Amino acid sequence: MGLYKEGMDIDFSKIKWILLALAIVLILAGLYFTLTELLKPNALQISLEQNPLLLSQKDFTKLKVTVSNVTQETAQNVLVTVKPIATEALLIDGQTENTKSFGIIATNENRKDEFLIRANPGKTVLAGDYKLLAETTINGQYFKQEITLTVQ
Repeated sequence: MGLYKEGMDIDFSKIKWILLALAIVLILAGLYFTLTELLKPNALQISLEQNPLLLSQKDFTKLKVTVSNVTQETAQNVLVTVKPIATEALLIDGQTENTKSFGIIATNENRKDEFLIRANPGKTVLAGDYKLLAETTINGQYFKQEITLTVQ
């Protein structure tokens, strides 16, 4: 007399296929969620007109900003703030940081503007990399984008 009744064999080959199917479903679900995050439209895009900035030729460049309303409602009074990270060597439109209004933006529309990035005449600006941060809030959702300006 044994623990198992005779003739009651477990077919492990069927369990193997069920586990394999379950693993495939989990992998596909993970890929789906990863790709949807990567392909989600970015509400804030920034680029530099000139990078690197050659101080011997000119002491400024422009930061081009595009704000897109990726929410489901019209955005009111969209503000974008640009500031250097951990430095006072750069000025944004003559200030240590600057905020501009992009106004009202309907769903799936965008607005563009520029910020003037200039070497601070009151500080020593050394050659190297300087990070800039642009940030906005659209319908309660916070977005930020960083970019590196190389000064030579």
